[in-house]
Amino acid sequence: MARQSVAEPPMDWLQAEYHAEENLASAGETHRGAYPHRAARDVLTLTYLFGEWEEHGHASATDTVGLVRHRLTSDAVWAAWCAAHLDDPGDARNRPGLAHARQARAWLWGRSLPLREVVRRGPVVLDRQPYDREQGWALGLRLARAALDHLLLADAGLPGLLGRWVPIPLDGGTSSGERSGRIEEVVWHPEPLTTRGPAVPLAFRVRGDDGAVTLVPAGRLPSVRPTCSVAPTLPRP
Repeated sequence: MARQSVAEPPMDWLQAEYHAEENLASAGETHRGAYPHRAARDVLTLTYLFGEWEEHGHASATDTVGLVRHRLTSDAVWAAWCAAHLDDPGDARNRPGLAHARQARAWLWGRSLPLREVVRRGPVVLDRQPYDREQGWALGLRLARAALDHLLLADAGLPGLLGRWVPIPLDGGTSSGERSGRIEEVVWHPEPLTTRGPAVPLAFRVRGDDGAVTLVPAGRLPSVRPTCSVAPTLPRP
């Protein structure tokens, strides 16, 4: 019996996937083939594929790390934005990579990982029971945000900040109490992200050793001080 041929991915999909892999590699994520890596790669690939970046005056998708990070800010908004493109008949005519995009959606929405496995493989999740599961698309969004946060923090003069353990300030002051936590995610000022200005952290999501997440304004972490204020110059292919 003749083997069924598999269609080669079209150029728009390959280009979007290349940018996604470049982002992950630049952020130090090299576990290709692992479930978390694929989830993050597919989320970024879909975002690069559907982003009309040229409308923002950008020459290529690699100029748009801030815009991509802004697009990933809300899980619900990203999922609805993606679904609108995937289900739009007009995109089927104008976007050759749509078939591969739908395969990626089916994989992301059809897979989940037990949280005990998520913890074992690196991204720590402590605020739910270990027998709960995390959907592939939600895990991919979280890891994609972390990769882009790593790049943006490095260009803001704050390399290595993500994942650092810091004291959690007491409410109403800048002094720390007995609690400490790990910086898990950055909340960015939206305007610089969408205009290619210098990336500006507004706050940090810090997960305490008790599992609770605290939103800490950037100014209340004394150790967080950018060493430069230049516009991001992120990796280009």
